[in-house]
Amino acid sequence: MSEFTDARPIVVGVNGSLGSLTALRWAASEAHLLRVPLVVVHAWEPTAGLLAPYAPAATRRTPAEDRDRAKRVLHTALSAVLGPLAQPAVRAVLAEGPPAAVLLRHADDALLLALGRHAPADGVPPAWARWPATAWAMPSARWSPCRSPP
Repeated sequence: MSEFTDARPIVVGVNGSLGSLTALRWAASEAHLLRVPLVVVHAWEPTAGLLAPYAPAATRRTPAEDRDRAKRVLHTALSAVLGPLAQPAVRAVLAEGPPAAVLLRHADDALLLALGRHAPADGVPPAWARWPATAWAMPSARWSPCRSPP
């Protein structure tokens, strides 16, 4: 990886969806072509606060269980797209926090930020789903956003 130390990476967010796997596949190909590192980020948040206070305790996951689940999502995405062999120029990041904030933090010095998306049934995403994180960050961003097709 020493040849990549000064190169700005391509950062891609994954969540296990088909759109994020497509974005990972594209980002890995671009990173290989450009000879830059690839940073694969999966953000997770504890689910305990998302449940109603009266929800059965048996349905609540602990933060450790949430983290283990997030690790599996990241590992599964990497294995599905990149295969079982370790890639020297790929760095996997598992980070707790809201996805938009986590991705922006890790894309601070990135060459590109790649995002996947879900395709709604009618093919037109609602207004709130069109670049919510990047629209907020674009004025000061040093990277180019790109989105994979649905």
